[in-house]
Amino acid sequence: MSIILFIVYPIVGLGLAMLASMFLGFLLSAFIALSNIFAYRKAWALLFGYLMGCVVCFGIICLVLWGLGFLGNQTGYKLQILVAVGAIFPGILMFKLIPTYVRDAARHTRGNFEDLESAEHKKQADLQLAIQRLEQEVGKEMAVKILTHMSKLNEQEQDQFLRSFTEHARKTIRKLKD
Repeated sequence: MSIILFIVYPIVGLGLAMLASMFLGFLLSAFIALSNIFAYRKAWALLFGYLMGCVVCFGIICLVLWGLGFLGNQTGYKLQILVAVGAIFPGILMFKLIPTYVRDAARHTRGNFEDLESAEHKKQADLQLAIQRLEQEVGKEMAVKILTHMSKLNEQEQDQFLRSFTEHARKTIRKLKD
């Protein structure tokens, strides 16, 4: 049993340090949102979210501490100092997360969500726009045929097909205008 406690207690201490740093980060973020509450519309929602994060973290911390007290009562408080060792030694590194929370909260309460929009999301939006333009130009049926053909090609072949298709479309439009 002592070996299990020797392994579990430092891990629990590290988890408590992570939860404590998350709690402090959410709390500081809530204060930042509160300071911007009248300047930005979304600050109310962010404030509520940050406060809910605080409540959840605090609840989990209380639950874990209650469980540690119960386990310590059953084991005669053997090796329970290892919780503090796990929380202090590697856990102190978790407090480096707090500036990340504060920086993100400061940006988000001002309405700057650029970091949340990934490059993949932008790429998908551009692709959808290109498909819609293609459907408008050649019709839905022909667009499906073109996209089906392009899905069978690799990236280099797709680029070559796209260039030749664009040239062909321009020549055809010129002929129709003449």
